[in-house]
Amino acid sequence: MSKKRANINIGAFLAHMRLLGAPLSQERSIDMALSLEPQAVFSFFEEISAIPRGSGNEAAIAAHMISWASARNLFAERDSANNVFIKKAASPGKENHPPILLQAHLDMVCEKTPESAHDFQSDPISIQVRDGYLVADGTTLGADNGIGVSLIMAVLDDPNAEHPPLEVLFTAGEEAGMTGARQLSSSGWAFESKTLINLDSGWEGVFIAGAAGGGRTVFRIPIERESNADPCFRIDVRGLLGGHSGAEIHLGRANANQVLARVLNNLTAEWRLISMGGGGKDNAIARNAYAVLSCADISALHSQIAQQNDALRREYESVDPELEICITSSEPEALRMTSASTACVKQFLILLPNGVLARDHAMDFTVTSMNIGSCRVENDCLAVRCSVRSTIPAHLTSWLLPQLRILAGLCSAELEEADFYPGWEFRRASPIRTLAMEAYQAVTGSPASFKILHGGLECGILMEQLGFTDAISYGPELNDPHSPRENLSITSVGTADKLIRRILKAL
Repeated sequence: MSKKRANINIGAFLAHMRLLGAPLSQERSIDMALSLEPQAVFSFFEEISAIPRGSGNEAAIAAHMISWASARNLFAERDSANNVFIKKAASPGKENHPPILLQAHLDMVCEKTPESAHDFQSDPISIQVRDGYLVADGTTLGADNGIGVSLIMAVLDDPNAEHPPLEVLFTAGEEAGMTGARQLSSSGWAFESKTLINLDSGWEGVFIAGAAGGGRTVFRIPIERESNADPCFRIDVRGLLGGHSGAEIHLGRANANQVLARVLNNLTAEWRLISMGGGGKDNAIARNAYAVLSCADISALHSQIAQQNDALRREYESVDPELEICITSSEPEALRMTSASTACVKQFLILLPNGVLARDHAMDFTVTSMNIGSCRVENDCLAVRCSVRSTIPAHLTSWLLPQLRILAGLCSAELEEADFYPGWEFRRASPIRTLAMEAYQAVTGSPASFKILHGGLECGILMEQLGFTDAISYGPELNDPHSPRENLSITSVGTADKLIRRILKAL
């Protein structure tokens, strides 16, 4: 197919208004107006993509959903956490069928390329079409989980859709520790459904039947400084693919924070650390990291960095072929970390676990992992934020967290453990999973499969808090979420739309 891109920066409805000469509240260039199928789903996706909705910034999208539902005479309420609850009456003949809950999350991960000037607080996502996929211009696309929201909106908007009574829950803060789902108990909402269909996964023909639990850890290692008279240099680790710290942790991609720790630990020239930073989100594999340091032995430093660049490029050439470690001169700095602080930081980072820690080889899935998400010098400490996950609760409570507490103690670091959520336990008997897999076969002519997801889903929290007895998760093909390479298969969206409607019709 052609590599030419077609921009659809705003929805087809805005393009149509432009053709009619109507004024637009937000002026954005359109290279080409595109009609994608299913039109309703893509129209709603473009609509919500125009609204900034990074985690913690969901007020505008929540208000939009209330207005949107109210305009269709649907029951709609919003709670203090910006969760949104919508109800739609059953289609004729299904009034006495058990209700079903459809669920997706409103927020998105905000990641961009170093050269992107995008402002996630104010700018709409610029959507493009490339070889049958939707992508964004230098940023995350937000299909995680905007496409799930849009698929549900299309069902709610369709007066001819056949379905039992529908309860719809759009949660906030999913990407920031599932904060919205955690606060549902204070919303006062009463859910009648006992079966949950979550639309926050991204594999064609694969239903999620269980997921890991996990949480976040934040280390704060105290640092002390002294005067500096040596030249300063900046070491950069860049060009990495990154990705989702749950769904893609098993791919063995390099984590820029861990690579930087290895580089610093292997330097034999005498040096002191001045500052460092890497990554952005604890649930995204870090793509870039840097360290500024002082060193008197300039030639040795350059030589050792060049050697490590060659060695690490060979090591990661199959999974991160663009990995690059470079060194450049930096502006003089009056202060640097003491020898003791530099050693403490270096030792802590090299000992910090990262990547897959345990796998289930019988069912071929990741059991336990840890991701060093971000690393920043903040005032008088180094703050390191990580994500930990496991499908076996004891791996966290009896193994990984005790290990991290011991490490923090050895380095005199503070350790914060926050936003822990329960896993979604796999159930061998699942009526909704059986129905859904049969529906996929009928829609596509191909068999479906199921898997246990290492990435976190809200299903565990919802089942625990709200008493659901059965659940599945599904979504169209979505690649590289949580990174600027995020892309969404257009044809897979059409399949998902047909599948959801067939499942609802059969319930």
